[in-house]
Amino acid sequence: MFMVIMCSNVKWRWVEIAERVNRFLQRYEKEGLKQIKYRGIEQIPVKRIVGSVNRWRDFDNRFRTGDADQMKLNSIMKAFNDGIILPPISVYKIRDDYYVIDGNHRVTVAKKIGQIDIDAEVYELLPPGDSLEHRLWRERSLFEIKTGITVDFSEIGAYERLCVYL
Repeated sequence: MFMVIMCSNVKWRWVEIAERVNRFLQRYEKEGLKQIKYRGIEQIPVKRIVGSVNRWRDFDNRFRTGDADQMKLNSIMKAFNDGIILPPISVYKIRDDYYVIDGNHRVTVAKKIGQIDIDAEVYELLPPGDSLEHRLWRERSLFEIKTGITVDFSEIGAYERLCVYL
């Protein structure tokens, strides 16, 4: 973020301006992601969609639009209002966050109308198993895919032991 001073009616005020950065690429590199796992079509929480893979210049992390096509947004809003089922969006999942591959305009509308969940084709990006944290992350992901249950453990092997009881 950076700040600028704006003059409005002779009053100076600070205005916060969001920088448009590729948060997906930053996260991808920071986490050292090495593997992709197809999870299929899932309902994902709209509030966990935090960025765009390729359209980060057009949509900020809250999916407010810069120069997005208003006609397209209006068309999607009309489809939502008319009860038309739209195709799933496509996303990368990194931990519990999602980054849009395809469907940025649909996410903008979903966030604007307060939609809770959205159908998505999910590809999870996973780190190498080179640390305790990464191994736990990988085990959790496999457990979620297998069971549909989200739970956090801090011990290697706990997910496998839980599977015995399910």
